[in-house]
Amino acid sequence: MKKEHIILGCILAVFATVFSLISLVNHYEFHTYALDLGMFNQALYSFAHLKLNYFTQAVDGSSVNYFADHFSLITILYAPFYYILRTYTLLVMQIMAILSGGVGIYLFARHETESKYLPLVVVFQFFVIWGIYSALAFDFHNNVVAAMLVPWLAFCYVTNRKKLFVLFFLLILIAKENMSLWLAFIMLGLMLRRGLSYWRQYLRFEIPLLVSAAVYFLVVVGLIMPALGGGSGGSAMLNQRYGQFGNSSAAIAKGIVTHPQKTAVTLFESSPPNTDHADDKEGLYVMVLASGGIALLAAPSYIIMFIPILGEKMLTVDPALWGITGQYSIEFVPIISLAFVAMLVKLKRRKLGNRWLYAVAGIIALMTFGSTIYAMDSGKLSIFDNDDASSNLFSSEHWHSDVDIHTVNNYLNIIPDNAVSVTSSLAPHLSFRDKIYVYPIIKDAQYLVLMQDKRDNFVNPGSQPDGKDFRVIAQATFNSPDKHTYQFRIYKRN
Repeated sequence: MKKEHIILGCILAVFATVFSLISLVNHYEFHTYALDLGMFNQALYSFAHLKLNYFTQAVDGSSVNYFADHFSLITILYAPFYYILRTYTLLVMQIMAILSGGVGIYLFARHETESKYLPLVVVFQFFVIWGIYSALAFDFHNNVVAAMLVPWLAFCYVTNRKKLFVLFFLLILIAKENMSLWLAFIMLGLMLRRGLSYWRQYLRFEIPLLVSAAVYFLVVVGLIMPALGGGSGGSAMLNQRYGQFGNSSAAIAKGIVTHPQKTAVTLFESSPPNTDHADDKEGLYVMVLASGGIALLAAPSYIIMFIPILGEKMLTVDPALWGITGQYSIEFVPIISLAFVAMLVKLKRRKLGNRWLYAVAGIIALMTFGSTIYAMDSGKLSIFDNDDASSNLFSSEHWHSDVDIHTVNNYLNIIPDNAVSVTSSLAPHLSFRDKIYVYPIIKDAQYLVLMQDKRDNFVNPGSQPDGKDFRVIAQATFNSPDKHTYQFRIYKRN
């Protein structure tokens, strides 16, 4: 085996461990939630049993068709693994996707740079970009899987592997509804990267794929999702987030293009003004530049791919998307690394010596690493203000739960497959059933499973059910390392 392949294997092993210590440890210690791992686990259960899923864990108690909320057909492909990996299935799939993305960026960099060891620096830089860690800290999301397929898409394109290219194109397309719009821009960027002089060839392959991605987005978001959701989902969500530009998909697109001053201001300032998140947009731009985003200046074709990601985050009225937290930054990761490779190729063509080439690559990789470590250690990567430990490997709180895990799991194992209402942090562990609600939504639940946990973000864990309807059948009290007392109770309907 070649030395560079051994080094690549070691890099993959190290980061597989790091990613697992974030994602799998969070789930083991009840730091995952109904939204979103509980929702995806319930869908996984339904698909594994050949059922159409209706998500029942909405905080308002509504029952929503899964495909009306997330048109992620790719979730069906995970169903066979449900029988092996159980509630960890999607988290393992997510980690494997990220590792696969690293292999894809390695192959792309190897082809482009024609170097043995420079691609290893690129892989390291790819694996330490903050977007991976903020995504891993917040449950599971299919846009992570889609983003990790982009390096493979680029590799297949530059090596003219059209059949594999179409396969990865389709997988990204079915990962999530908004990925199709991104795909259209990716196709445009790939064409610009190669050059407009090939426009006749593009008519046979690239342009049909670009058009199909755009049509897929319009049909799914504008017609299919609203039909499945009874008017909600899809375009309704689009209007809710970007309604300041228009009241339909077409009107929003037109408003963004025809009001460039408003669009430009919104990219940098919160709209409407939001003092709690006033610095989030600035923080994102700083993080992008510190993580190798400066390479985009040397690769204009990748800026095209960058545009829809930036617009999706910055033009919305939802402040949760503005900053560097959650899964909302994962699409930046492959584009930054692809641009990083393009920059190295340009420097190599200008006869920059190997010593200087490796120095530039090393400096960018170390800057990326340092910025991510800073964000992680300062608790800036968690989407929840009271849950910084979910993303911070340097915090002692990441390595312990507020409750006795073994005891809680023993109690959870006695819950039958009836409808249940649970604390949000228990939902991902109990979602393999047709009906599960997030307390205080009860409906027809036969059991309530409630656990006090300072990290629970969706309900007041101190509230109690009506004693006339339910009785306690099991309970436990835990004294956490922070010297607080937490209660765990199971109620059964009388």
